[in-house]
Amino acid sequence: MFRFFANWYAKLSYRWELEVGAGKSELNANLSAHNANDKRKHVEQVNRVADDIEKNITLVAAEEEERKKGEDYLKLTAQEKYEERTNCMQIPPDLAIPVERGRVGERR
Repeated sequence: MFRFFANWYAKLSYRWELEVGAGKSELNANLSAHNANDKRKHVEQVNRVADDIEKNITLVAAEEEERKKGEDYLKLTAQEKYEERTNCMQIPPDLAIPVERGRVGERR
């Protein structure tokens, strides 16, 4: 009688482990599929933004070339052209990111 219950319990515990493992595998597969779908959506969104940025870059470059062909730009001296170019590369103060200065490794 004892051997019967021991065998029954052994079979039951073995099947239980298999079922638990199968359940975990199924959950992990569903989670992986969900994460893959999320990443696909994010990739599509990033690609759309990158395309918009690329269009904007080409548009600005074309406008810049047109401006350089204009009379006002051609009248500028080399020094004035250099100053205009360097002024464009500076970040306006209202767009600059404030940086707190402190000692390296200092905790706040």
